[in-house]
Amino acid sequence: MSGDEYETKFMEAGETVRHRDKVVWRWGLPLMGGFSLLALALAIMDFTLAASQAGTGALVGAAVGVLLLFASGVLGFTAATLTVLRTVVTDRAVHVQYGLWGPTIPLDAIDSVEIAKYDWTRFGGWGLRGTGDERAFTIQGHDEATLCIRWREGGALKTTWFSTDDPGNTALAIERARAAQKAGPRVRVAFDESPPDAAEASESDASSDARDERDTKRGSAAARSE
Repeated sequence: MSGDEYETKFMEAGETVRHRDKVVWRWGLPLMGGFSLLALALAIMDFTLAASQAGTGALVGAAVGVLLLFASGVLGFTAATLTVLRTVVTDRAVHVQYGLWGPTIPLDAIDSVEIAKYDWTRFGGWGLRGTGDERAFTIQGHDEATLCIRWREGGALKTTWFSTDDPGNTALAIERARAAQKAGPRVRVAFDESPPDAAEASESDASSDARDERDTKRGSAAARSE
C-alpha cells in the first residue's frame, strides 16, 4: 500500500516503510466543516448588520462577528487537521501523527507493544489527550483495540496510545521491524574457488621437476658407492 504525499514528505524521511495505517474520522470532516461554514455565514451577517447601525449596536455587532469569524477558523482548522490519524512503521521508527501532532518512536527505544482497550473516561474523551509521559491519539469507534506502546526517551518511560484501522497487523509489523533491527544486516562470505593462474601452475611444475632430479642424482650416487 503506497503512502500519500503527506506521509512521503513529513513522516517517512527516506526510510524503508514496512507498514502503513490510516484512520479517518469520516463524519468529522463534514461536521466540523459544516459548523465552520455556518459560523462564517453568521459572522458575515453580523458585520453587515453592524455596518447599518450606529453607536453601541454597531460595536456589539462587530464584536460578535469577530468571535464568529474566530470560531469559523478554529472549526475549519480542526476539520482540516484532526480528521486523519496516520501510523507509518519503518525500519527505524514508528511514526504516529494526528493532524500536525504525534511522536516518532525509535524502534530501539520500545519496551513493549500491546493491543488494549482505550479507556476514554480516564483520558476525558478522544483526540489529542493526556499530558507528560502518557499521551493518547485516538478516534472514536476504535476503543476496543487500541495500540499501546511503552518506550523510553532520555531515561523516562513514556506511554503512547493510538488508534489504528488494523491493530493486529500494525503490532505485528512493529515487532518484525524490531526483530530485524536487533538481528542486524546479513553478511555474505565469498570463497575464492578459482583455479590457480598459469604462472602459479608453471612454478609448481618447476619445483616438482627439481625435486625429481635431486632424487635421481641421489639414487645414482648410492649405486656407484656400492
